[in-house]
Amino acid sequence: MKCPSSSSSSRYEITFLNMRLSPVADWEKLPKNNSKQNKRLSRFINETKNKTAIIANLGPWMKTTAQYEKGFTCFLEWLDHLDDPNNIITFWRPTIPGHLGCRPAGEEEEVSLYDWKHIVPEEPYQNYTEFLRTIDDNNGTTGYRWELFESWNTWTYKKLLHEHYFDDNMINESKEGKIINRVHWLNIFNSSVLRRDGHIGFGDCLHQYLPGPIDWWSHFFHSSLLDLADAQ
Repeated sequence: MKCPSSSSSSRYEITFLNMRLSPVADWEKLPKNNSKQNKRLSRFINETKNKTAIIANLGPWMKTTAQYEKGFTCFLEWLDHLDDPNNIITFWRPTIPGHLGCRPAGEEEEVSLYDWKHIVPEEPYQNYTEFLRTIDDNNGTTGYRWELFESWNTWTYKKLLHEHYFDDNMINESKEGKIINRVHWLNIFNSSVLRRDGHIGFGDCLHQYLPGPIDWWSHFFHSSLLDLADAQ
């Protein structure tokens, strides 16, 4: 994708690579770099002369807290073994729970029949207490594990802090002498957890349409990049 610039003599090119690692077994394979998908990812990062921004997340596909912690630990292990840490800008995105009872209501097969020219009347929650009440009223989140997401996010933040991934220096050296990539926390949780609007609906109260609340995640990301550039 070619990006416009203020100068006609200079141009910027952005290349995207989107990868989906769903079960924890996929994350366990990541540091081993022994699958076609993982080798493609490493080549994409290591063979470019430009900086690579990594935005990573796991959560909804993890079935237990142990699986989540294992998957995240494997991600850090893979990150620390990339060829050139100076060329990496890493962001971790917290996991956002869904919102039970989202609109439009109905069965999954009805989504293709809905007339989307009709506005879906749905307002964000007024505050965090109102959101938490929906989890309590539904005795958790009926098997989706959404009630665990915030504790997983907290564990991740503390692990990054404890293992020095949040240090001020872009690249740090741990006590064991290994190179550590700095990880930036892309905090979308506070603004997104109240946004029960914009969901696909018809039983899918986790995913959201574009345009919608997710557009703000891109704003936060771009703002973070500008802040990092100003700090150089």
